[in-house]
Amino acid sequence: MTDIPLLERLRLGHTTSGMKMLGEAADTIETQAAEIDFWKGRMREALKTIRENNDHIAKLEDDGFKYRMALSEILMKAQETLRPIPFQDEDE
Repeated sequence: MTDIPLLERLRLGHTTSGMKMLGEAADTIETQAAEIDFWKGRMREALKTIRENNDHIAKLEDDGFKYRMALSEILMKAQETLRPIPFQDEDE
């Protein structure tokens, strides 16, 4: 057997009578291989975007927790300030 790749052998076969189907098969294989490569690239991009967003979301959740804690502390201080003094007469 020669060192000619399969696709080239299929193309060479279509020049002889009755072998047109082999050339079409070779074209189909090349087209499908190109589509697979395209979608592999798109999947890699999607995974990269997901990873980047996961890191970003985790940071936002951490920041949100810090802000909630700060707001809770401010609310507690405000409630202490607004709480009436015990045993205070209403006339005063």
